[in-house]
Amino acid sequence: MNTLPETITIAFEDHGTVARTIDRDITDAAEVREGLARVGVDMEDVGLALEKQGVASFRESFLHVLETLTTKAHKLARG
Repeated sequence: MNTLPETITIAFEDHGTVARTIDRDITDAAEVREGLARVGVDMEDVGLALEKQGVASFRESFLHVLETLTTKAHKLARG
């Protein structure tokens, strides 16, 4: 089961790159975070908002899958 929105998959196929980047350019990343903080962007708030949106999106997708399976099960049960 894949709950990743199709738009994300298409966008990644269009211009994404698979690469290990988590431990590259650490100094640059720290400078970006510091710059964001200086202009009032709270990355903790950003992270919490993204987490909340992600959970809500996953929940919506999951409920859609359950609804689809329930509908199909009822159809099969009726013959």
